[in-house]
Amino acid sequence: MIWTYGVRNSFGLAVHPESGALWQTENGDDSWDEVNIFPAGSNSGWIQLMGPPERFAEFKQLESDSTDGMDNPNFPPSKLAADSTEALARMYQLDGNHYVPPVFSWKYPVAVTSIGFVADDRLGAASTDTAWFGTVLTDSLYRFPVAPDGSGLDLADDPQLSDRVDDNTAKGDIGESADYVVGTGFGVVTDIVQAPDGLVYVASLSAGSVYVIGPAGTVGSPTPAPTGPAATHAIASNNVEITIGTDTGTALRFDPREVTVAAGAEVVLTFENRASMPHNLTFETPISAATATIVDPGASETITFTAPAAGEYIFVCTLHPGMSGTLIVE
Repeated sequence: MIWTYGVRNSFGLAVHPESGALWQTENGDDSWDEVNIFPAGSNSGWIQLMGPPERFAEFKQLESDSTDGMDNPNFPPSKLAADSTEALARMYQLDGNHYVPPVFSWKYPVAVTSIGFVADDRLGAASTDTAWFGTVLTDSLYRFPVAPDGSGLDLADDPQLSDRVDDNTAKGDIGESADYVVGTGFGVVTDIVQAPDGLVYVASLSAGSVYVIGPAGTVGSPTPAPTGPAATHAIASNNVEITIGTDTGTALRFDPREVTVAAGAEVVLTFENRASMPHNLTFETPISAATATIVDPGASETITFTAPAAGEYIFVCTLHPGMSGTLIVE
């Protein structure tokens, strides 16, 4: 049995706890990330269509304007249909299948990842009957209300999202979903689960960590205030300032690829994105304040940390596998 097909790049899958429906997140290329609900025999539409059928013209235009087309050399945007009616007619057909449009879409990709559901009020009334999504390019965790019958997101009263489309303006733009962001700094989220204890557990591939979300005062602990001589020690005498950039095009390189500091040094590291696409700089072995914050083209991020024990520490861009460098601590 084939449950669904016509899927471009699936990342998240989850079964709704009440309806039993299969929810899925799907990443677009240069346009239209999707949230789908797939019954048996559904067709998600790729490669003929991505996003809402009524917005087909925008899908075709955005992919035509992009530098890599459809990211498929065998199917350039020029091969797309003239309109959504023709696109639907062109779709590959299996017996008993039917096209299923997305229940929610982002016009420009946010790189939506995992899905999790919270059905009860143990995290507070605002979290009751909600769907949670990780997004790589915004480095944010979203919480949307779910319709009472589980048929999709409950956005009918939201003047911006009642059309079930976030008309954001660029890749990684939070856009019209800003009110639904419940946290940032999670990096590449690979799983979101509400456990039997009522808390939400969020797994981050880029941080190598599992975060716990719960009511105030029930999880985590405050960072203790420094005591003794360290309380007045702001910057060590062996402080060092480092700038790590990217290539200026699309070669996916850090520049420089290796930097050296002394163990115990107070490091001020500025990451400059000189490329034409979003990047981040994240240490595979987490180092203090170093995070997977998305840095847009032309922007920069500065982080400060104490250099750890001597050794080699790999830093990567979690958006582009293979893009890496080394911090050498002597």
